Amino acid sequence: MAETTADDLAARVRLALKDTGAPPWFPELTSDLADTGWHKLGRDLHLTPTSYGTARALLQDPEEIRRVVVSVDTSLSSEAGQEAIPVELLTHDLAHRCAGPDVRFFEAEQILNAGVSGQVREALAILGSVPTVLPTVSSLVRALHLIDTGDDEIDVSFSEPSLPFSAFISVPGPAAVAGPLRVAEALLHEAMHLQLTLVEAIVPLVTSSERTYFSPWRNEYRTAQGVLHALYVFRVIDAFLGAIPFEGPTLTRYRDDALERRSTIAEQVEVISDFRQCTDLTSDGAALVDRLIGREPRATIPGVQRSRLPSS
Repeated sequence: MAETTADDLAARVRLALKDTGAPPWFPELTSDLADTGWHKLGRDLHLTPTSYGTARALLQDPEEIRRVVVSVDTSLSSEAGQEAIPVELLTHDLAHRCAGPDVRFFEAEQILNAGVSGQVREALAILGSVPTVLPTVSSLVRALHLIDTGDDEIDVSFSEPSLPFSAFISVPGPAAVAGPLRVAEALLHEAMHLQLTLVEAIVPLVTSSERTYFSPWRNEYRTAQGVLHALYVFRVIDAFLGAIPFEGPTLTRYRDDALERRSTIAEQVEVISDFRQCTDLTSDGAALVDRLIGREPRATIPGVQRSRLPSS
């Protein structure tokens, strides 16, 4: 990327971090942010948006076999910029390397025949109900890995900065309460972690301090970077849930679940209301925290009527 282009993108990122009038998932930046990631992958590993795979990134081998079970179609709305998301399988050794010995992934037959891919498709439809969310997610998640927790009450998801376009999410059974909504949240959750990592490569948000701060999401102390990532991700989820148009039988049934989830997130954010005073934030990081914790009016998303939190 030319220096002037990089400087221009950094300036746009800094404006977006504090722009309370735009969606917090930064749809106007995602494509350019992703391009910076692809530029690095192309230079270092000769991987492109069409050839990327988690196994190839892990082994640093662009010729490694990519075991794609299915590419889940995202053409669920008229928005441009949406691409099918490949669901990739990993060998036992690579799965162990990524997730440890206790995480079990769905096999190909389960994904194709046990309703798992259907849950993912419905989750994508929910994401597509809010303008610009689905193109944002599909630009950032280019390899998806599906986890079987064995318990419909447990959700697991993660991503790694070293795998800049890979997401690992659990999928509950078809009878699980609000299953597709939970899968949609997990997809958005990990996409936003990946996006904020791309932001940090352009505009640093925290210093390198190892001081720790309480995180209500993990109920433990984490670095400023860990708390900032959680705050950003869950504020995006809150904004997304608040923008879903709960109309028609598919979406209406999730209204109460979304309201309950938003109430929980609001309580968690309140716990760290003093995080804006964190001395390990850069000026840009502090600007983002001010936006996320502040009481400024929320972004207006064209064509969307917000759901409201219950009054307290």
